[in-house]
Amino acid sequence: MHLFLLVVTIANAWGLTYSRLGHMSLKSDELKQRLRVALREHGGVTKAPAVAGIITELSELNPGKYRIKSEPTLLAGNYRALSSPEFTGSLGLDESGAPIYTLGRLSFSMYQPLDLVCAITKIEQPIVYGSLPRGEYNYDFVISFTAEAESGRPPLKGQLINYAVGSLGK
Repeated sequence: MHLFLLVVTIANAWGLTYSRLGHMSLKSDELKQRLRVALREHGGVTKAPAVAGIITELSELNPGKYRIKSEPTLLAGNYRALSSPEFTGSLGLDESGAPIYTLGRLSFSMYQPLDLVCAITKIEQPIVYGSLPRGEYNYDFVISFTAEAESGRPPLKGQLINYAVGSLGK
């Protein structure tokens, strides 16, 4: 889970930081493009050596890595996962390359039918800073998915949202 969030943070938040600060954008843009290609080539696996190497290069360029606590608004944004989720209980990939899980696994057994096979189509993590007291922030985890319906019907579409609150621990 940490590498998943790291890739999202590098690919999005740091890119926004660069564009705001107006420097090193060419190098970071090139590395972000290489990261996207490497993630596609390695099925979204962040632990693949080629992917991990690019992540390391990007992390060295991050001008905000020591500024997040003093400027937490750098963290705010709507992040979209580029990597495959590393949730337990994976059923593999569907024919389009989307990771598949049961609805029971995705929902912590809260929704039925538990054995309904769902393909994850998108994972986003909106982070909103300043909407809560004491320097806390919302960081929800939004999983969009499709599931096969009865024969002859279009696929079902749904979203699971895990609501969370965090703090930078000032």
